[in-house]
Amino acid sequence: MAAGYGALHASLSASSFRRTVSSSGVELLDSEDSSDDGRGGAGGGKEEYKETPSMDTINAYMRVNPRADVADRSSLLDMLDAFVVGNEAAADSPNLRGADADDMAALTRLLGAAHASGDAELAEVLLCMFKILLRKLGNRRGIGEIGIKTIVNVMRDPPNGKVAKAGANVMLNLCYESDNVDTVLDMGGADPLVRLLQSPDEDLCASACGALQSVCFQRRGRDIARDLGATELVVGLLEAKNTTLLARAVGALHNLSSDPASIDLIRDAGGAVRLVRLLRVPSAPVCSSAAGAIQNLSREPLSREEIREADAVPALIDLLFAGEAASQAHAAGALLNIIGPTLGSEDPSNPKRQAFKALLSDSIAIGAVAKVMTVAPME
Repeated sequence: MAAGYGALHASLSASSFRRTVSSSGVELLDSEDSSDDGRGGAGGGKEEYKETPSMDTINAYMRVNPRADVADRSSLLDMLDAFVVGNEAAADSPNLRGADADDMAALTRLLGAAHASGDAELAEVLLCMFKILLRKLGNRRGIGEIGIKTIVNVMRDPPNGKVAKAGANVMLNLCYESDNVDTVLDMGGADPLVRLLQSPDEDLCASACGALQSVCFQRRGRDIARDLGATELVVGLLEAKNTTLLARAVGALHNLSSDPASIDLIRDAGGAVRLVRLLRVPSAPVCSSAAGAIQNLSREPLSREEIREADAVPALIDLLFAGEAASQAHAAGALLNIIGPTLGSEDPSNPKRQAFKALLSDSIAIGAVAKVMTVAPME
């Protein structure tokens, strides 16, 4: 008979765990009868103070129970759930506070087995664990090709939307490391992300768009995403009402627009006019990315004309005084691209162009001063 989790960690029982809060505000892992979740096993319903299981504890359990996904699935799911719940908030994550990289080999094997057997519930919780673990630089660098291949395999054929969303969130964190982007692309990982952009589930679409934004930070990622038709799909998402999806879509388009080959695709899909409208959205990240994309698009004459006709200049001028550094920089670059050609050559000796640059710089400075005075008024 497989050894129970409690045999390895007496302070964390193998029965079902549920995160609760005591009357004193202390978080508890409440052990209760498993009839509540249908996983089987015994429970006494007695509240006890518990710690979130660490990766060392989970790996120790897996060494004793290498086939826990078959022989002791209920206890395994309870333990993995407790890890996810205890680390969900990055600011309070015990795992993130640990400096050392984690051994993820057992989780990788479990994920492959769960996907092969069609165990969507186990696959989802494992992907949620990978999302948490890949917040750490050491884990992003140490996951290796086998780990990335396993995640991409799940993303190619996810059993349901929950698994697809969890996998996209893993890909988002994974691709913060440039070397991982190359590996993901080598294994065909961009294709499932692009396909998910067509999902009617806006939360799922937002997760895929966030991962694609990370992929498109790299030149090769942009090229492959563009060839897969991502550009036109992302432009269509600029009408989204979901604020997370909108922010990630405009961020992805900002990255895609940095390549000249994408500019005419964005313009032909109606992206220029939609981006101008987003300059007025009450969200600094959305405005900043929209201004950045407009800065890139306005390098091309046809797009520049569309942007000017869409009345982008007043909105960009407003961003100069907004006090948000990224938005100000992108707005200044966009204005220089839009208005600059009417001021003559780019020669440093051209007084009109130099005066306009100085005016942009002064506007940014005024915006920065205004922000400081607003945040910390004189007493």
